[in-house]
Amino acid sequence: MSRHSLSNNKYLKIFYTTLGLIMIIVMAISLYKKIEMNYKINKEMETLKQDISNLETNKKSLSSLIEYLKTEDFIEKEGRLKLGLQKNGETMTVIQNLDQLLVSTSSIDNTNKTSKTNIDKWIDYLLSEN
Repeated sequence: MSRHSLSNNKYLKIFYTTLGLIMIIVMAISLYKKIEMNYKINKEMETLKQDISNLETNKKSLSSLIEYLKTEDFIEKEGRLKLGLQKNGETMTVIQNLDQLLVSTSSIDNTNKTSKTNIDKWIDYLLSEN
């Protein structure tokens, strides 16, 4: 009987050891999953904090834009540009063909550069061999 009891005792040790190892493996897997989930949650929280910061910055810039749109300067500027309004005593001048004006101005500049002064003409006349 002692032999039979030794083999049962040996099997019980193997059983408990195997059961203990299985429990340790299950607990390790569970711990790993929780750590991984915690990491993902922290990463998502950081992303959300960054989004909140960006939205707050955007909110501040929009608030300042709204405040500017409420000012008299903006209303006056828009009235002048879009509605053609003017203050008392002001006269409005409209330049319709600004591109054409710039081209004609540059052509005047070019003709002035190519024409010689009177002194240059005399020097050319006196030094020429005609």
